[in-house]
Amino acid sequence: MSAPSFAQAHVQALVYKTTPQGLNLQIDVHSPPGDASTQPAPVILWLHGGGLFFGDRSDVSFPQWLARASREKGWTVVSADYRLLPESTIDDVLSDIKDAWIL
Repeated sequence: MSAPSFAQAHVQALVYKTTPQGLNLQIDVHSPPGDASTQPAPVILWLHGGGLFFGDRSDVSFPQWLARASREKGWTVVSADYRLLPESTIDDVLSDIKDAWIL
């Protein structure tokens, strides 16, 4: 797997959650080029690899076919940070993922 090309996508970084410890968790929203539509469109929530122990939202190394389909079909890709183990609990991680999804 190689990293997809988001060179033409509009990327916006947003804080989606502040943890009780004061850590700001962010998402990157990769919007399709020229996307100004007000119509609902599919969104892919991408969670980075690392087995819940390492990694961050900048690791968008999902399959090329999915990157190509998202560009061609105008899907938005959201890549989220979440707290990592063992500094946090699995409940913290799941809470972060849920909060990123319902953003």
